Amino acid sequence: FVFEALKTSPEGAELSKGRRLRFLANVDPIDVARATEGLNPETTLVLVVSKTFTTAETMLNARTMKDWLIKGLGSPDCIAKHVAACSTALDK
Repeated sequence: FVFEALKTSPEGAELSKGRRLRFLANVDPIDVARATEGLNPETTLVLVVSKTFTTAETMLNARTMKDWLIKGLGSPDCIAKHVAACSTALDK
């Protein structure tokens, strides 16, 4: 919803020029490959969105993207700069 709304806002459209938004909602390795194709880990921010962080597929995708970043950037230290989470589960 937010993605579609920003496309119709002149200010949102201007501020998003040159940026790409991709969604990964499937654990299929082909979908992962398509979602990451052409991305540079150095300039990628991964946002993990989950109500509770208990869904197996969501956690697998999060781990997959974490591994992709570490492989591309060479160190687990990159996670703090390239991964953010959004949830209603404040305790997690």
